[in-house]
Amino acid sequence: MEKKKRAADAQVGSKWVIIVTLAVVVASFLGGSSYAEWRASRTHALTAEIATNESPSILYLAAARAELRDLQRLLNTHVLLGSTGRPAPTQPLKQVRDRLRENLQKYFALPALPDEKELWQRIDKELTDVDVLAGQIMEATASGHYAEAQKLLVDDLPAAIDDESDAIMADIELNAARVAQVADMIEGERRTRMFWVFGLDGVSVALAIALALLALKTLLRNEAMERRRSEELEGFAGRVAHDLLNPISAAEMSLAATERGAAGNERMAALAARGKRSLNRARALVDDLFAFAQAGARPQAGMVSAVGEVVDGVVEELRAPALERGIDIAVTPPVAPVAVRCASGVLASVLSNLLRNAIKHMGNSTRRHVDVRIEPRHDRVRFEVEDTGPGLPPELARHAFDPYVRGAGTSVPGLGLGLATVRRLVEGHNGRYGVTSAAGEGALFWFELPAADLPQPPHEIVEVALERRPPAN
Repeated sequence: MEKKKRAADAQVGSKWVIIVTLAVVVASFLGGSSYAEWRASRTHALTAEIATNESPSILYLAAARAELRDLQRLLNTHVLLGSTGRPAPTQPLKQVRDRLRENLQKYFALPALPDEKELWQRIDKELTDVDVLAGQIMEATASGHYAEAQKLLVDDLPAAIDDESDAIMADIELNAARVAQVADMIEGERRTRMFWVFGLDGVSVALAIALALLALKTLLRNEAMERRRSEELEGFAGRVAHDLLNPISAAEMSLAATERGAAGNERMAALAARGKRSLNRARALVDDLFAFAQAGARPQAGMVSAVGEVVDGVVEELRAPALERGIDIAVTPPVAPVAVRCASGVLASVLSNLLRNAIKHMGNSTRRHVDVRIEPRHDRVRFEVEDTGPGLPPELARHAFDPYVRGAGTSVPGLGLGLATVRRLVEGHNGRYGVTSAAGEGALFWFELPAADLPQPPHEIVEVALERRPPAN
Protein backbone atom coordinates (compact mmCIF):
# COMPACT_ATOMS: atom_id res chain seq x y z
CA MET A 1 0.00 0.00 0.00
CA GLU A 2 2.81 2.39 0.87
CA LYS A 3 4.49 1.61 -2.46
CA LYS A 4 1.27 2.40 -4.34
CA LYS A 5 0.90 5.65 -2.39
CA ARG A 6 4.45 6.66 -3.30
CA ALA A 7 3.77 5.86 -6.97
CA ALA A 8 0.58 7.93 -6.89
CA ASP A 9 2.39 10.83 -5.21
CA ALA A 10 5.17 10.64 -7.83
CA GLN A 11 2.58 10.71 -10.61
CA VAL A 12 0.89 13.77 -9.11
CA GLY A 13 4.29 15.43 -8.65
CA SER A 14 5.21 14.77 -12.28
CA LYS A 15 1.90 16.23 -13.38
CA TRP A 16 2.56 19.48 -11.52
CA VAL A 17 6.13 19.65 -12.79
CA ILE A 18 4.83 19.31 -16.36
CA ILE A 19 2.20 22.01 -15.78
CA VAL A 20 4.71 24.43 -14.21
CA THR A 21 7.30 23.77 -16.93
CA LEU A 22 4.71 24.33 -19.63
CA ALA A 23 3.67 27.58 -17.97
CA VAL A 24 7.31 28.74 -17.87
CA VAL A 25 7.75 27.82 -21.57
CA VAL A 26 4.68 29.85 -22.51
CA ALA A 27 5.76 32.72 -20.26
CA SER A 28 9.26 32.73 -21.79
CA PHE A 29 7.86 32.74 -25.29
CA LEU A 30 5.37 35.53 -24.54
CA GLY A 31 8.00 37.45 -22.58
CA GLY A 32 10.50 37.19 -25.43
CA SER A 33 7.92 38.34 -27.97
CA SER A 34 6.75 41.23 -25.77
CA TYR A 35 10.31 42.33 -25.02
CA ALA A 36 11.22 42.19 -28.71
CA GLU A 37 8.18 44.33 -29.56
CA TRP A 38 9.09 46.84 -26.85
CA ARG A 39 12.67 47.08 -28.08
CA ALA A 40 11.45 47.37 -31.67
CA SER A 41 9.20 50.28 -30.67
CA ARG A 42 12.19 52.04 -29.09
CA THR A 43 14.22 51.50 -32.26
CA HIS A 44 11.34 52.85 -34.34
CA ALA A 45 11.13 55.96 -32.14
CA LEU A 46 14.87 56.63 -32.53
CA THR A 47 14.71 56.10 -36.28
CA ALA A 48 11.71 58.42 -36.47
CA GLU A 49 13.68 61.10 -34.59
CA ILE A 50 16.42 61.06 -37.24
CA ALA A 51 13.87 61.10 -40.06
CA THR A 52 11.68 63.91 -38.65
CA ASN A 53 14.21 66.14 -36.83
CA GLU A 54 17.95 65.79 -37.36
CA SER A 55 17.88 65.03 -41.09
CA PRO A 56 15.48 67.91 -41.99
CA SER A 57 17.44 70.25 -39.70
CA ILE A 58 20.69 69.48 -41.51
CA LEU A 59 19.00 69.91 -44.93
CA TYR A 60 17.42 73.30 -44.03
CA LEU A 61 20.63 74.62 -42.43
CA ALA A 62 22.77 73.54 -45.39
CA ALA A 63 20.34 75.21 -47.79
CA ALA A 64 20.38 78.42 -45.67
CA ARG A 65 24.19 78.42 -45.66
CA ALA A 66 24.26 78.08 -49.43
CA GLU A 67 21.74 80.96 -49.80
CA LEU A 68 23.95 83.05 -47.48
CA ARG A 69 26.97 82.67 -49.78
CA ASP A 70 24.74 83.34 -52.78
CA LEU A 71 23.54 86.58 -51.12
CA GLN A 72 27.14 87.77 -50.69
CA ARG A 73 27.90 87.04 -54.36
CA LEU A 74 24.78 88.85 -55.59
CA LEU A 75 25.53 91.92 -53.42
CA ASN A 76 29.03 92.13 -54.94
CA THR A 77 27.52 91.92 -58.42
CA HIS A 78 24.84 94.49 -57.55
CA VAL A 79 27.39 97.11 -56.35
CA LEU A 80 29.67 96.46 -59.32
CA LEU A 81 26.86 96.95 -61.85
CA GLY A 82 25.67 100.12 -60.13
CA SER A 83 29.16 101.67 -59.91
CA THR A 84 29.77 101.06 -63.66
CA GLY A 85 26.50 102.69 -64.70
CA ARG A 86 24.73 99.50 -65.71
CA PRO A 87 21.28 98.44 -64.44
CA ALA A 88 21.47 96.74 -61.02
CA PRO A 89 18.19 94.76 -60.52
CA THR A 90 17.12 94.10 -56.91
CA GLN A 91 14.73 91.18 -57.61
CA PRO A 92 17.42 88.42 -57.41
CA LEU A 93 18.57 89.86 -54.08
CA LYS A 94 15.01 89.89 -52.73
CA GLN A 95 14.46 86.25 -53.81
CA VAL A 96 17.65 84.98 -52.21
CA ARG A 97 16.89 86.84 -48.97
CA ASP A 98 13.36 85.30 -48.94
CA ARG A 99 14.72 81.78 -49.50
CA LEU A 100 17.27 82.30 -46.72
CA ARG A 101 14.55 83.35 -44.23
CA GLU A 102 12.20 80.54 -45.38
CA ASN A 103 14.80 77.79 -44.81
CA LEU A 104 15.69 79.12 -41.39
CA GLN A 105 11.99 79.46 -40.39
CA LYS A 106 11.37 75.81 -41.36
CA TYR A 107 14.38 74.82 -39.32
CA PHE A 108 13.17 76.82 -36.28
CA ALA A 109 9.79 75.00 -36.51
CA LEU A 110 11.43 71.63 -35.74
CA PRO A 111 11.88 70.27 -32.18
CA ALA A 112 14.99 71.62 -30.49
CA LEU A 113 17.81 69.38 -29.29
CA PRO A 114 19.47 69.97 -25.91
CA ASP A 115 21.67 73.11 -26.12
CA GLU A 116 20.26 73.88 -29.60
CA LYS A 117 18.19 76.92 -28.59
CA GLU A 118 21.32 78.89 -27.84
CA LEU A 119 22.42 78.30 -31.42
CA TRP A 120 18.96 79.34 -32.63
CA GLN A 121 19.37 82.70 -30.87
CA ARG A 122 22.84 83.12 -32.33
CA ILE A 123 21.69 82.26 -35.89
CA ASP A 124 18.72 84.65 -35.59
CA LYS A 125 20.95 87.49 -34.31
CA GLU A 126 23.60 87.01 -37.01
CA LEU A 127 20.88 86.78 -39.68
CA THR A 128 19.51 90.14 -38.53
CA ASP A 129 22.99 91.69 -38.87
CA VAL A 130 23.41 90.27 -42.38
CA ASP A 131 19.95 91.43 -43.41
CA VAL A 132 20.58 94.99 -42.11
CA LEU A 133 23.92 95.24 -43.97
CA ALA A 134 22.34 93.90 -47.17
CA GLY A 135 19.64 96.57 -46.95
CA GLN A 136 22.18 99.33 -46.32
CA ILE A 137 24.30 98.22 -49.29
CA MET A 138 21.27 98.15 -51.59
CA GLU A 139 20.14 101.66 -50.41
CA ALA A 140 23.64 103.15 -50.87
CA THR A 141 23.86 101.69 -54.35
CA ALA A 142 20.42 102.92 -55.29
CA SER A 143 21.31 106.50 -54.10
CA GLY A 144 24.60 106.47 -55.97
CA HIS A 145 26.82 106.32 -52.88
CA TYR A 146 29.01 103.64 -54.37
CA ALA A 147 31.99 104.31 -52.09
CA GLU A 148 29.83 103.80 -49.01
CA ALA A 149 28.31 100.65 -50.50
CA GLN A 150 31.75 99.35 -51.42
CA LYS A 151 33.03 100.04 -47.92
CA LEU A 152 30.14 98.12 -46.31
CA LEU A 153 30.63 95.33 -48.83
CA VAL A 154 34.33 94.95 -48.08
CA ASP A 155 34.69 95.92 -44.44
CA ASP A 156 31.48 94.78 -42.68
CA LEU A 157 29.59 92.21 -44.79
CA PRO A 158 32.25 89.41 -44.91
CA ALA A 159 32.52 89.26 -41.11
CA ALA A 160 28.71 89.17 -40.71
CA ILE A 161 28.41 86.46 -43.39
CA ASP A 162 31.17 84.42 -41.72
CA ASP A 163 29.57 84.76 -38.27
CA GLU A 164 26.18 83.58 -39.61
CA SER A 165 27.82 80.77 -41.58
CA ASP A 166 29.78 79.63 -38.50
CA ALA A 167 26.61 79.60 -36.38
CA ILE A 168 24.78 77.54 -39.04
CA MET A 169 27.74 75.17 -39.35
CA ALA A 170 27.87 74.70 -35.57
CA ASP A 171 24.19 73.77 -35.61
CA ILE A 172 24.76 71.32 -38.49
CA GLU A 173 27.56 69.66 -36.52
CA LEU A 174 25.29 69.46 -33.44
CA ASN A 175 22.59 67.66 -35.44
CA ALA A 176 25.15 65.40 -37.14
CA ALA A 177 26.54 64.43 -33.72
CA ARG A 178 22.99 63.66 -32.56
CA VAL A 179 22.50 61.47 -35.65
CA ALA A 180 25.64 59.53 -34.78
CA GLN A 181 24.50 59.21 -31.15
CA VAL A 182 21.06 57.96 -32.18
CA ALA A 183 22.63 55.52 -34.64
CA ASP A 184 24.73 54.10 -31.81
CA MET A 185 21.60 53.84 -29.65
CA ILE A 186 19.76 52.01 -32.46
CA GLU A 187 22.63 49.56 -32.79
CA GLY A 188 22.64 49.07 -29.03
CA GLU A 189 18.90 48.43 -29.07
CA ARG A 190 19.38 45.90 -31.86
CA ARG A 191 22.13 44.05 -29.99
CA THR A 192 20.18 44.08 -26.72
CA ARG A 193 17.03 42.90 -28.44
CA MET A 194 18.84 40.07 -30.19
CA PHE A 195 20.57 39.04 -26.96
CA TRP A 196 17.36 38.87 -24.94
CA VAL A 197 15.25 37.39 -27.72
CA PHE A 198 17.79 34.66 -28.46
CA GLY A 199 18.26 34.11 -24.73
CA LEU A 200 14.55 33.76 -24.00
CA ASP A 201 14.05 31.65 -27.13
CA GLY A 202 16.90 29.44 -25.98
CA VAL A 203 15.29 29.13 -22.56
CA SER A 204 11.96 28.29 -24.23
CA VAL A 205 13.56 25.65 -26.44
CA ALA A 206 15.48 24.14 -23.53
CA LEU A 207 12.39 24.06 -21.35
CA ALA A 208 10.32 22.63 -24.21
CA ILE A 209 12.88 19.84 -24.66
CA ALA A 210 12.89 19.23 -20.91
CA LEU A 211 9.09 19.22 -20.93
CA ALA A 212 9.00 16.73 -23.80
CA LEU A 213 11.51 14.47 -22.05
CA LEU A 214 9.59 14.74 -18.78
CA ALA A 215 6.30 13.97 -20.51
CA LEU A 216 7.91 11.03 -22.31
CA LYS A 217 9.37 9.77 -19.04
CA THR A 218 6.00 10.12 -17.32
CA LEU A 219 4.26 8.37 -20.21
CA LEU A 220 6.75 5.52 -20.15
CA ARG A 221 6.41 5.23 -16.38
CA ASN A 222 2.62 5.18 -16.65
CA GLU A 223 2.78 2.61 -19.43
CA ALA A 224 5.13 0.46 -17.36
CA MET A 225 2.79 0.80 -14.37
CA GLU A 226 -0.22 -0.13 -16.49
CA ARG A 227 1.70 -3.05 -17.99
CA ARG A 228 2.62 -4.30 -14.51
CA ARG A 229 -0.98 -3.97 -13.40
CA SER A 230 -2.18 -5.80 -16.51
CA GLU A 231 0.37 -8.54 -15.99
CA GLU A 232 -0.68 -8.84 -12.35
CA LEU A 233 -4.33 -9.00 -13.37
CA GLU A 234 -3.67 -11.53 -16.13
CA GLY A 235 -1.55 -13.65 -13.81
CA PHE A 236 -4.20 -13.41 -11.13
CA ALA A 237 -6.91 -14.43 -13.63
CA GLY A 238 -4.82 -17.36 -14.82
CA ARG A 239 -4.11 -18.58 -11.29
CA VAL A 240 -7.72 -18.21 -10.21
CA ALA A 241 -8.98 -19.96 -13.36
CA HIS A 242 -6.55 -22.81 -12.80
CA ASP A 243 -7.48 -23.10 -9.12
CA LEU A 244 -11.21 -23.08 -9.88
CA LEU A 245 -11.08 -26.01 -12.28
CA ASN A 246 -10.48 -28.55 -9.49
CA PRO A 247 -13.49 -27.61 -7.31
CA ILE A 248 -15.67 -27.32 -10.41
CA SER A 249 -14.69 -30.82 -11.47
CA ALA A 250 -15.39 -32.10 -7.96
CA ALA A 251 -18.77 -30.37 -7.92
CA GLU A 252 -19.64 -31.86 -11.30
CA MET A 253 -18.85 -35.33 -10.01
CA SER A 254 -20.98 -34.76 -6.91
CA LEU A 255 -23.91 -33.50 -8.99
CA ALA A 256 -23.64 -36.47 -11.32
CA ALA A 257 -23.80 -38.82 -8.32
CA THR A 258 -26.76 -36.86 -6.92
CA GLU A 259 -28.55 -37.03 -10.26
CA ARG A 260 -28.10 -40.79 -10.39
CA GLY A 261 -29.36 -41.17 -6.84
CA ALA A 262 -32.37 -38.92 -7.49
CA ALA A 263 -33.95 -41.22 -10.04
CA GLY A 264 -37.71 -40.76 -9.82
CA ASN A 265 -37.47 -37.56 -7.75
CA GLU A 266 -38.35 -34.80 -10.23
CA ARG A 267 -37.52 -31.93 -7.88
CA MET A 268 -34.06 -33.28 -7.08
CA ALA A 269 -33.47 -34.06 -10.74
CA ALA A 270 -34.43 -30.48 -11.71
CA LEU A 271 -32.13 -29.02 -9.05
CA ALA A 272 -29.29 -31.28 -10.20
CA ALA A 273 -29.86 -30.30 -13.82
CA ARG A 274 -29.83 -26.61 -12.88
CA GLY A 275 -26.63 -27.09 -10.91
CA LYS A 276 -25.06 -28.88 -13.85
CA ARG A 277 -25.98 -25.97 -16.17
CA SER A 278 -24.46 -23.49 -13.76
CA LEU A 279 -21.30 -25.58 -13.48
CA ASN A 280 -21.08 -25.90 -17.25
CA ARG A 281 -21.30 -22.11 -17.57
CA ALA A 282 -18.69 -21.73 -14.82
CA ARG A 283 -16.38 -24.19 -16.58
CA ALA A 284 -16.86 -22.36 -19.90
CA LEU A 285 -16.19 -19.03 -18.19
CA VAL A 286 -13.07 -20.33 -16.47
CA ASP A 287 -11.82 -22.00 -19.65
CA ASP A 288 -12.29 -18.83 -21.68
CA LEU A 289 -10.64 -16.61 -19.05
CA PHE A 290 -7.76 -19.03 -18.74
CA ALA A 291 -7.30 -19.05 -22.52
CA PHE A 292 -7.46 -15.25 -22.56
CA ALA A 293 -4.79 -15.00 -19.84
CA GLN A 294 -2.57 -17.57 -21.59
CA ALA A 295 -2.88 -15.63 -24.87
CA GLY A 296 -1.35 -12.55 -23.23
CA ALA A 297 -4.71 -10.75 -22.97
CA ARG A 298 -5.32 -11.00 -26.72
CA PRO A 299 -8.67 -12.26 -27.99
CA GLN A 300 -8.79 -15.61 -29.68
CA ALA A 301 -9.39 -15.30 -33.42
CA GLY A 302 -12.78 -16.29 -34.73
CA MET A 303 -14.54 -16.43 -31.36
CA VAL A 304 -18.22 -15.40 -31.59
CA SER A 305 -20.83 -15.44 -28.83
CA ALA A 306 -24.60 -15.26 -29.14
CA VAL A 307 -25.56 -12.48 -26.76
CA GLY A 308 -28.99 -13.79 -25.80
CA GLU A 309 -27.74 -17.14 -24.57
CA VAL A 310 -25.00 -15.61 -22.44
CA VAL A 311 -27.27 -12.93 -20.94
CA ASP A 312 -29.95 -15.51 -20.09
CA GLY A 313 -27.40 -17.75 -18.40
CA VAL A 314 -25.84 -14.95 -16.33
CA VAL A 315 -29.24 -13.56 -15.26
CA GLU A 316 -30.52 -17.06 -14.37
CA GLU A 317 -27.48 -17.62 -12.19
CA LEU A 318 -27.72 -14.29 -10.38
CA ARG A 319 -31.49 -13.90 -10.09
CA ALA A 320 -31.70 -16.06 -6.93
CA PRO A 321 -29.00 -14.17 -4.93
CA ALA A 322 -30.55 -10.89 -6.14
CA LEU A 323 -34.00 -11.91 -4.91
CA GLU A 324 -32.49 -12.85 -1.54
CA ARG A 325 -31.50 -9.17 -1.23
CA GLY A 326 -34.88 -7.99 -2.48
CA ILE A 327 -33.47 -6.90 -5.85
CA ASP A 328 -35.36 -7.33 -9.09
CA ILE A 329 -33.43 -7.85 -12.38
CA ALA A 330 -35.10 -6.80 -15.64
CA VAL A 331 -33.62 -7.49 -19.09
CA THR A 332 -34.39 -5.44 -22.21
CA PRO A 333 -33.17 -7.64 -25.06
CA PRO A 334 -32.38 -6.36 -28.56
CA VAL A 335 -35.11 -6.41 -31.19
CA ALA A 336 -33.27 -9.09 -33.15
CA PRO A 337 -30.69 -11.64 -31.96
CA VAL A 338 -27.12 -10.30 -31.99
CA ALA A 339 -23.62 -11.65 -31.44
CA VAL A 340 -20.24 -10.19 -30.41
CA ARG A 341 -16.65 -11.03 -31.24
CA CYS A 342 -15.43 -12.73 -28.07
CA ALA A 343 -15.68 -16.03 -26.26
CA SER A 344 -18.91 -16.65 -24.39
CA GLY A 345 -16.98 -16.98 -21.14
CA VAL A 346 -15.44 -13.54 -21.62
CA LEU A 347 -18.83 -11.92 -22.24
CA ALA A 348 -20.29 -13.80 -19.28
CA SER A 349 -17.44 -12.64 -17.04
CA VAL A 350 -17.88 -8.96 -18.01
CA LEU A 351 -21.66 -9.01 -17.63
CA SER A 352 -21.53 -11.08 -14.45
CA ASN A 353 -19.02 -8.71 -12.85
CA LEU A 354 -21.23 -5.69 -13.57
CA LEU A 355 -24.38 -7.44 -12.31
CA ARG A 356 -22.65 -8.74 -9.18
CA ASN A 357 -21.27 -5.25 -8.58
CA ALA A 358 -24.78 -3.74 -8.86
CA ILE A 359 -26.25 -6.36 -6.51
CA LYS A 360 -23.40 -6.18 -4.02
CA HIS A 361 -23.44 -2.38 -3.75
CA MET A 362 -27.22 -1.82 -3.70
CA GLY A 363 -26.89 -0.79 -0.05
CA ASN A 364 -30.05 0.26 1.79
CA SER A 365 -31.79 1.81 -1.20
CA THR A 366 -35.58 1.74 -0.95
CA ARG A 367 -36.09 1.04 -4.65
CA ARG A 368 -34.05 -2.07 -5.46
CA HIS A 369 -33.93 -2.66 -9.18
CA VAL A 370 -31.30 -3.51 -11.81
CA ASP A 371 -31.93 -2.97 -15.54
CA VAL A 372 -29.92 -4.84 -18.17
CA ARG A 373 -30.20 -3.38 -21.69
CA ILE A 374 -28.66 -4.64 -24.93
CA GLU A 375 -28.69 -2.36 -27.96
CA PRO A 376 -26.96 -2.86 -31.36
CA ARG A 377 -25.10 0.28 -32.55
CA HIS A 378 -23.70 0.06 -36.07
CA ASP A 379 -20.68 -2.22 -35.80
CA ARG A 380 -20.91 -2.61 -32.01
CA VAL A 381 -23.24 -3.96 -29.39
CA ARG A 382 -23.81 -1.85 -26.28
CA PHE A 383 -24.55 -3.40 -22.89
CA GLU A 384 -25.90 -1.31 -20.01
CA VAL A 385 -26.34 -2.30 -16.37
CA GLU A 386 -28.20 0.37 -14.42
CA ASP A 387 -28.97 0.11 -10.72
CA THR A 388 -30.90 2.14 -8.16
CA GLY A 389 -28.15 2.01 -5.55
CA PRO A 390 -26.38 4.88 -3.77
CA GLY A 391 -24.27 5.77 -6.83
CA LEU A 392 -20.63 6.81 -6.99
CA PRO A 393 -19.02 10.07 -5.89
CA PRO A 394 -17.13 11.84 -8.74
CA GLU A 395 -13.66 11.10 -7.32
CA LEU A 396 -14.44 7.36 -7.20
CA ALA A 397 -16.19 7.24 -10.58
CA ARG A 398 -13.02 8.50 -12.30
CA HIS A 399 -11.04 5.51 -11.01
CA ALA A 400 -13.79 2.91 -10.75
CA PHE A 401 -12.17 0.60 -13.33
CA ASP A 402 -8.66 0.76 -11.82
CA PRO A 403 -7.38 -2.34 -10.00
CA TYR A 404 -7.79 -2.50 -6.20
CA VAL A 405 -9.96 0.64 -6.09
CA ARG A 406 -12.74 0.49 -3.51
CA GLY A 407 -15.01 3.13 -2.01
CA ALA A 408 -13.91 4.76 1.21
CA GLY A 409 -15.57 3.16 4.22
CA THR A 410 -17.22 0.35 2.25
CA SER A 411 -18.07 -2.73 4.29
CA VAL A 412 -18.74 -4.99 1.28
CA PRO A 413 -16.05 -7.70 1.03
CA GLY A 414 -13.88 -7.83 -2.08
CA LEU A 415 -10.47 -7.07 -3.60
CA GLY A 416 -11.47 -4.29 -6.01
CA LEU A 417 -10.75 -6.42 -9.10
CA GLY A 418 -14.24 -6.91 -10.54
CA LEU A 419 -14.41 -3.68 -12.57
CA ALA A 420 -10.69 -3.95 -13.36
CA THR A 421 -11.44 -7.33 -14.91
CA VAL A 422 -14.22 -5.71 -16.96
CA ARG A 423 -11.83 -3.04 -18.16
CA ARG A 424 -9.09 -5.51 -19.12
CA LEU A 425 -11.41 -7.89 -20.95
CA VAL A 426 -13.23 -5.12 -22.84
CA GLU A 427 -9.99 -3.36 -23.81
CA GLY A 428 -8.49 -6.71 -24.86
CA HIS A 429 -11.38 -7.18 -27.30
CA ASN A 430 -11.19 -3.66 -28.84
CA GLY A 431 -14.22 -2.48 -26.90
CA ARG A 432 -15.18 0.56 -24.88
CA TYR A 433 -16.50 0.98 -21.33
CA GLY A 434 -17.61 3.66 -18.91
CA VAL A 435 -19.84 4.70 -16.05
CA THR A 436 -22.35 7.48 -15.47
CA SER A 437 -23.25 8.15 -11.87
CA ALA A 438 -23.99 10.69 -9.20
CA ALA A 439 -23.99 10.20 -5.45
CA GLY A 440 -27.44 9.07 -4.31
CA GLU A 441 -28.81 8.60 -7.84
CA GLY A 442 -27.67 5.10 -8.82
CA ALA A 443 -25.06 4.15 -11.41
CA LEU A 444 -25.10 3.11 -15.06
CA PHE A 445 -22.17 0.95 -16.11
CA TRP A 446 -21.83 0.22 -19.83
CA PHE A 447 -19.51 -1.49 -22.27
CA GLU A 448 -19.42 -2.03 -26.02
CA LEU A 449 -17.96 -4.94 -27.97
CA PRO A 450 -17.52 -5.39 -31.74
CA ALA A 451 -20.58 -6.95 -33.33
CA ALA A 452 -20.40 -10.25 -35.23
CA ASP A 453 -22.66 -12.38 -37.35
CA LEU A 454 -24.65 -14.94 -35.40
CA PRO A 455 -23.03 -18.37 -35.42
CA GLN A 456 -24.83 -20.77 -37.70
CA PRO A 457 -26.36 -23.85 -36.03
CA PRO A 458 -24.67 -27.12 -37.00
CA HIS A 459 -26.24 -28.79 -39.98
CA GLU A 460 -28.22 -31.93 -39.16
CA ILE A 461 -26.78 -35.08 -40.68
CA VAL A 462 -29.51 -37.09 -42.35
CA GLU A 463 -28.73 -40.66 -43.16
CA VAL A 464 -30.70 -42.16 -46.00
CA ALA A 465 -30.74 -45.95 -46.26
CA LEU A 466 -31.05 -47.12 -49.81
CA GLU A 467 -32.70 -50.43 -50.36
CA ARG A 468 -30.57 -52.74 -52.44
CA ARG A 469 -32.53 -54.45 -55.15
CA PRO A 470 -31.33 -57.37 -57.21
CA PRO A 471 -30.58 -56.44 -60.77
CA ALA A 472 -33.35 -57.11 -63.27
CA ASN A 473 -32.91 -60.15 -65.45
